[in-house]
Amino acid sequence: MGALELKMGGGASGFDPLAELGITLEEHQYASRLEALTDPGTYATKRAAAFARMKTVVTASYDTAFKEFMKAGYPSDQAKGSALAAAEQTRRVQRLIIEQQFPSSANAIGDARTVQLASPLTGTLGPAAPRRSAPRRSAPRKSTTRSAADRAKSARKGAATRRRNAKKK
Repeated sequence: MGALELKMGGGASGFDPLAELGITLEEHQYASRLEALTDPGTYATKRAAAFARMKTVVTASYDTAFKEFMKAGYPSDQAKGSALAAAEQTRRVQRLIIEQQFPSSANAIGDARTVQLASPLTGTLGPAAPRRSAPRRSAPRKSTTRSAADRAKSARKGAATRRRNAKKK
């Protein structure tokens, strides 16, 4: 996988704590981003091959499901609809796998964001590069100057309040 050598852990138990904690996934994603930056042609070829494999798996899923539904006695329209639903679920799973192996954010071909996140000092991806966000905009301020009509209205209310208070005393 290029500059990083990825290994599986687990020993005799078959349990891989690194994979369970997500460390292996992060290593794979980092290696993919690094490859996208250093060798975008190879990265694009591998990603395209993964999409071709996905098409094959989804087509096989549809064919198998359709045959099984027809064998079970479903009408062809219902078998087709159910097979499409099974194929859609397979497509979602395969797409998720592709996204994990070849993250869209690592697609350096035309993706300036990935280059922006690259460390300017070393020329490689910074592991904790800060994400920049646009400055927050505050709500427009209300004018502090009041119109003559507002001042007159307040004066009338104030005078009415003073008269009521004077009558109570």
